Amino acid sequence: MVSTSLGELSTYLREQGFKTDEHPHSVDAQAPASDLRIQFTTDERYQAFLGRSVEAKVLGVAVRVACVEDIARGKVWAYSDPQMRLSKRRKDELDLIRLAERYPDLRLLYPRELREQLDRG
Repeated sequence: MVSTSLGELSTYLREQGFKTDEHPHSVDAQAPASDLRIQFTTDERYQAFLGRSVEAKVLGVAVRVACVEDIARGKVWAYSDPQMRLSKRRKDELDLIRLAERYPDLRLLYPRELREQLDRG
């Protein structure tokens, strides 16, 4: 599984000049002289995202990113996690609202209370 290799990946990235921050469930990496930040997670739920990822330009760099449906899924998981700080859950809630405004079909992935909030406007 990819997530079990994060320690090795973090070491490799540092050797390549990346700045890395290791957290209990993720590794964040930033390339030298770049605003591009990459987060690698150990949460097994995200492994399926790899097969559905799409190519996109991020800050001028071609990278594979999660498809919009998977971005919404990840945001729903974070929004629904009672262990997360309230401020983080509220940020994810706002991200989900913005995603639903742009991609209305994503609402089907949302918890009932959030769909009701969106319906009320």
